[in-house]
Amino acid sequence: MNEERGLTLGSKHEGAPPPRRGRTNPLSNSSGLTMIELLMVAGLSLAVVAAIAATYVGTVRSWRGTAALADIQREGSLVVEVIAREIRPGSRVTIDDDADSLSVFFQAGSGDSLIAAFYLDDSGNVLDVNGGTVTSGVDSLKFTSSDSRSVNIDVWLSNDVGTPDRSTDDQAVLMSTTAVCRN
Repeated sequence: MNEERGLTLGSKHEGAPPPRRGRTNPLSNSSGLTMIELLMVAGLSLAVVAAIAATYVGTVRSWRGTAALADIQREGSLVVEVIAREIRPGSRVTIDDDADSLSVFFQAGSGDSLIAAFYLDDSGNVLDVNGGTVTSGVDSLKFTSSDSRSVNIDVWLSNDVGTPDRSTDDQAVLMSTTAVCRN
């Protein structure tokens, strides 16, 4: 019966699908990749490298901004603590009319003696009574007092992290504290 259909027993095509004709796997033939395939691979590789580079640049910028902010926070904290430490042993303070200069006095038996002074110069430096620099890069220093014994200290500090003509990458901090004369 199989012989009537044209098939013989033991034929190598018996029960198997016929072999496919047409294009074979491009990687298995010896002709290699086409120019279009090479251009596609190069374009995809370039896109991946560009994405990695953009991520890296963004991360570095973010790190610089965070480091600059930490620096000015540390500097601001230091300057308000130094000034507050000098106010505490005093008995009274005087503040100039511009509110950017402070004098701390201690009342002794022979009268008041100046024990500390702080002021902001035109270059953004906070200087002490001896003219020594306490900190630099200060935009604003303001002292306020209602009773000549307690003093509110406000210090604005900033840092230009990136480009000087771009204000969007600047970092600024206001550090504020209140110190009270204890004598």
